[in-house]
Amino acid sequence: MAGKQNPEQRRRELCDAAITLLAREGIKGVTHLKVDRKAGVPDGTTSFYFRTSAALMRATANRIADLDLADLTAATGSGAHGDVRGLARLVIRSGTGARLVRSKARYELVMPSSRDANLAEAFSRNQERFLELHRNVVAGLCPADTDPALIDEVTDLADGYTVVDGDDTRLEGVKKDMLELADAFPGTRLSII
Repeated sequence: MAGKQNPEQRRRELCDAAITLLAREGIKGVTHLKVDRKAGVPDGTTSFYFRTSAALMRATANRIADLDLADLTAATGSGAHGDVRGLARLVIRSGTGARLVRSKARYELVMPSSRDANLAEAFSRNQERFLELHRNVVAGLCPADTDPALIDEVTDLADGYTVVDGDDTRLEGVKKDMLELADAFPGTRLSII
């Protein structure tokens, strides 16, 4: 990455490198120097943008939340009676590729967030928005008289399946569970590809 760059873009690139390292090496394997090398920037760049490891981890958690929210919004449309197929595809795909890397990084940060209020805030700031989007998609598919508990059950299922370990057998199980729950909604059909 040569040349002068927008500082916000540079921070995002450094956080993206940290996400990859978190997924591959765990939280103890992420250092400023390793992030520099993974991002292909001069030594010391990460330290310039993030003075401490805690600051780097908070920024990385915020980056994960921003990427997750962007994916969810894109997958479900406006969120108001959005596309359940998009939500189901996103849930299933969270166990593969770049989304699996992000999921692993997220889980590496969960334990430290129990001791760091700023890190915890980075995770929780979008949680209600995620759940609201999930609920809106599910509720939009249901007849008006659908039991709210059933809507909550499907929402919780989708939220709980944000990480699968890349195992194709498990992915098929997620797909089966989503289809079975979709069948619980009279008059609705779910097609996941």
